[in-house]
Amino acid sequence: MVLFILEKNIDSDCFIKICLKRYLDIAKSLDLGVDSKLLNDQNLPEKVVINRGKKPYFTVDNKPINIHFNLSHTTGAMVLLMDTLEVGVDIEKIKDRDYKAIAKRENFEVSSLEDFYKMWTKCEAYIKYYGDNIASIKNNKDFDLSTVKTIDVLAGYVISIKPFDNLLISILT
Repeated sequence: MVLFILEKNIDSDCFIKICLKRYLDIAKSLDLGVDSKLLNDQNLPEKVVINRGKKPYFTVDNKPINIHFNLSHTTGAMVLLMDTLEVGVDIEKIKDRDYKAIAKRENFEVSSLEDFYKMWTKCEAYIKYYGDNIASIKNNKDFDLSTVKTIDVLAGYVISIKPFDNLLISILT
């Protein structure tokens, strides 16, 4: 699993293409379980398919491939998580807001602004992992945020990811 971080905002499609190329380069050298046909530059995925209300995916020859990704952006930064399994990621810039009102509405037990952002990004990453909406996820008896981890790699931001196995981080400049 590779987490790409860019501390500025660019076009999402452009960011996805840059990250995909880097992911495939990393997959070649580390044997990340990517279909070997995709490791040839002539077989790069042609497009990202976006089905309204569902997770986007890459295709080759109009067929989905085994590279899953999830994109998140906030003021001044964006992240993209890629793996051969389902993933979810969220990033938020920490900024002043009435976090207590939102926490109350969402039933979050938090004691600080930073705790609020950690809880918020964990929920978002969890929801994005399953490609669902907050109401259906939070009403699910298996709803478990302990499977989501928050990482501290970019000052002033909170990033949460699901799952958290064998993570590589690539900071793009």
